Amino acid sequence: MRGKLIAFEGIDGSGKSVQAVLLNTALKRLGRDSIIVKAKETHQDDIFRKFLKDFDIANDSLAFMFLYQALHRNQYDKAKAAMEAGITVIADRWNTSFFAYHNIFGPLSKKSDGLLNTLNQLAFENLEPDLYCFMNTPVRMAVNRRIVRGDVIPSFEEEINFYEKISAEYARLLSLKSQCFTFNGLQSVERTHEQIVRIVIPIINGSRVCDVAGDRISGRRTFRIPAVRRSRSRDETTVGNPRPIQQNRASDFAELLINQLVDFLAKNC
Repeated sequence: MRGKLIAFEGIDGSGKSVQAVLLNTALKRLGRDSIIVKAKETHQDDIFRKFLKDFDIANDSLAFMFLYQALHRNQYDKAKAAMEAGITVIADRWNTSFFAYHNIFGPLSKKSDGLLNTLNQLAFENLEPDLYCFMNTPVRMAVNRRIVRGDVIPSFEEEINFYEKISAEYARLLSLKSQCFTFNGLQSVERTHEQIVRIVIPIINGSRVCDVAGDRISGRRTFRIPAVRRSRSRDETTVGNPRPIQQNRASDFAELLINQLVDFLAKNC
């Protein structure tokens, strides 16, 4: 059976990568074959930046766009091969990011829609994900997360203004996708992960997105889990009211969360 393609979309710092890793971990614990594909890995960022500097390629140039589309084509090739082998593919961004930027910024924003669609087809072969997960995180929160993780942002307000437009375009584009679920970036990481797993598992099992949406609306297949929070003692984990957690603490609660998901899914899916 052909593997499913699950795509996480959203602006930088929205929580895509954390949720992609948690979903991949949960699926493997459930005995499902899955992989994460992305245009480039975090450990390749320095190499990528050096390449841009050595060849004097600006971020807003057509050369940069073609380079990134080449990386996306490589991402597509990996995804297609895995899906043909029956593996679930989790994409840390897919083609929506291309349109979200180039529809409103850069030289391509002045070109015809036909050209944008052709460039998209060359990279992604019009392969649509079975499910889009849109991480709808407030822009200021996302930018602050990036600052905490070490991103250099010359002008905070300019960055906010830029990503407000990108975020709005993401929301517009994904509102046109019937197979898209939007997740509130203000809620806790564990709560979002719970929601994502509840949606993804039936789709992997062959349900249609509209059927899953009906389940969600009607209240079927719902469950609650205790949130994990840190006590003052480093070695203690207590159960209490949900509260947001840092991205680098995802592994701290993954074991507890996934164990409960396994029990629930074994009984309901």
